[in-house]
Amino acid sequence: MFVYLGIALFAGFLLANQNPINADLRKNVHSPFWASTISQIIGVVFLGTVSLLLTGDLFPSAEFVQSHPAWIWIGGLLGPVYVTSNVFLFPRLGAVQTVILPILGQILTGVVIDSFGWFYAVQIPMSLFAYWVLLLLYLGFSLLLSYPAYVKKQHKLKSSPI
Repeated sequence: MFVYLGIALFAGFLLANQNPINADLRKNVHSPFWASTISQIIGVVFLGTVSLLLTGDLFPSAEFVQSHPAWIWIGGLLGPVYVTSNVFLFPRLGAVQTVILPILGQILTGVVIDSFGWFYAVQIPMSLFAYWVLLLLYLGFSLLLSYPAYVKKQHKLKSSPI
């Protein structure tokens, strides 16, 4: 179990680095959409190579595509929306808020998916403990999201001529 937790933490480190890297790419190509496109193309080439090496296949079979529900392919659209949003938001919100707000959205959506068993997920009803955890997360996120405004206010007070 600890291996999986470590992989998840490592993935988080990678995602946090993806935002400033793609934001810098955006500055160089002058478009969040081009930056996201380039990032996604590199990802497709990387994953295609890994898939080919590990499975010998580059694409799923026609039988697989026909025998599964159409909605499973929507995930391929959501990744570029996420990356493009982060490329657009990073220079405007900064690193912490660009990382924290999508995580908050993922947590809230995860609660809904678990509560209702959407997408064939195991249904996990909310408990009193889970509500307390959500409240604590809300307080923590609120503090993190308000911190940049606090720092700006403190900076203005220190640089005030009075």
